[in-house]
Amino acid sequence: METLIGGVSEADRKALTAGLALHQRGRQMMDASGTDAGRLADALDVLLLAEEAFGVASPDLTARVDNVAIVMLDVVWVDL
Repeated sequence: METLIGGVSEADRKALTAGLALHQRGRQMMDASGTDAGRLADALDVLLLAEEAFGVASPDLTARVDNVAIVMLDVVWVDL
C-alpha cells in the first residue's frame, strides 16, 4: 500500500516535486541563456523533462497546479 501524505501519494508527491524543480531550473537556464541557441536548447530539454514529470502525477493533482500550464508556455517561448 502506498503512503499518503496530506492525501497525496508518495509517487505523486515525487513527480510533482521533480516537475516543480525541473521547471524552476529550466526557467533559470532560459534567463541565463540570452540568445545563445545551444543554451536555449538545453533549457528546452529541462523544460520537457518537467512536463514529463508532471505527466506522471495524478491529473487530479496537476489540475490544481499552475506550473503545468506555465511550463507549456515556457516550452513554446523557448522554441520560438
